[in-house]
Amino acid sequence: MNCTTLTSDLIAQPRLWRLSMLVDDAAVTVAARSSVDDAGLITARLPFDDTITSRAKALEEVVYANPLLLSDFGHVDVVVRTDKVSIVPAEAVPDEEACSAVAALLWPEAEAAVSAVTLPDGYAMVASIDEGTRRFVARTFNNPPLLPHMAALVRYFALKARRGNTAKIYVYLRPDALDVVALGSQGLMAATTYHCDPKSDDATYYVLALAKQCGFDLDRDELLVCGDGAARAVLLPQLRRFVANAMPLILPLGGIGAASQDVARVPFELLILPLL
Repeated sequence: MNCTTLTSDLIAQPRLWRLSMLVDDAAVTVAARSSVDDAGLITARLPFDDTITSRAKALEEVVYANPLLLSDFGHVDVVVRTDKVSIVPAEAVPDEEACSAVAALLWPEAEAAVSAVTLPDGYAMVASIDEGTRRFVARTFNNPPLLPHMAALVRYFALKARRGNTAKIYVYLRPDALDVVALGSQGLMAATTYHCDPKSDDATYYVLALAKQCGFDLDRDELLVCGDGAARAVLLPQLRRFVANAMPLILPLGGIGAASQDVARVPFELLILPLL
């Protein structure tokens, strides 16, 4: 179901449910799923008040206007979209102090840095998220870790890439951007976001340029595209002019009833969380 206001009576036993939230600059997208019933799914996109300049304050207003989000869920995930991310060797950030030092070098004007998120192949992702958002999430949802959306994508695509012997580039299409993750025989090769229309020639160029930079074999290796359906319908034919094995990525529906009409409303980052 999709609700304008999420009231607490929508779920009788929230301890048997998992709440996942994706926070961006304009809204918080919610996916609450039952851990005992594959068909149990509640999803909604809750826009921020655009007159509020603080993302933390806007998030607080939305959460308190939707009492379901304050229920005693068995598990809570919070994914944050941020461009302030960097991949570093894991040994460079062994603790929070080292993570903060790295983040201070990368983003001197940033208000706060989350702890490094462990990635496959000996890497970690350092991210910067505003202090207000971090504090609100910590005190409201029993201090769940804040996961940068790119870290979720890298973890999931790394799991997928272990099947088979070819290098793989994964492209996740959003309405105004595309996230690209490249994995080869040595593991993670690149992970970046391009802000452009995913249906444009620029998007095709960025993907092919990254493929060339990573030594991608256009005749043998695989390029898999997921996300926005309209953009995928435009971008895939363009990529197939250059890449022999360019194909759509099948969505992971484990844990969510495949017949649910609301699955398409769940952002990919939230859909893959139970699989990480």
